[in-house]
Amino acid sequence: MGIRCAAARAYRAGATASTASIHSRCGQGCSFTIDASNAADLYWACRGGGGGSFGVVTRFKFKIHALSHVKTFSITWNFANTSAELAKARQVFSAWQNWAPNAPNDITAIMTVQRVTGNILRLRCIGQTTAASGTNTALSAQLSNLTSISTPASGPSIVKRTFIGAVSAFAGASNTISSG
Repeated sequence: MGIRCAAARAYRAGATASTASIHSRCGQGCSFTIDASNAADLYWACRGGGGGSFGVVTRFKFKIHALSHVKTFSITWNFANTSAELAKARQVFSAWQNWAPNAPNDITAIMTVQRVTGNILRLRCIGQTTAASGTNTALSAQLSNLTSISTPASGPSIVKRTFIGAVSAFAGASNTISSG
């Protein structure tokens, strides 16, 4: 889910970049440990830099990154089933597609598209930032890449949470990601 991904972006692709070492066995049965200073090219390939099989991984060692708080956010747009409104929905979605992959590494966002009651098209952008100690201004400025296209029905709502609180909110433990 997005929780793991947000931490992953902040720490340069998460588990792959946070892999301290890999213990592996090759086709001939030899056992070896790969890390940044021991077989660095194979270490890079095993972390996603190559497309082949390099042996059987029998053990991973990961770096752990402390993360006490995050800020979650939520923005919802509702669009009527008219040409003009659907054109706005396409613009918002296109803006998200252009923004999300290029957002700062501490921000992860997903966009959902849903047809709701009354033939309304709902776009919902939710996510989090691991830069929880800062003000909401920088995150709001980033989210303006989306809200400037069309006025949202709700949000942006920004809530500081414990990391576990954010996991629970994204998992549906609270009624909405924007609740405190």
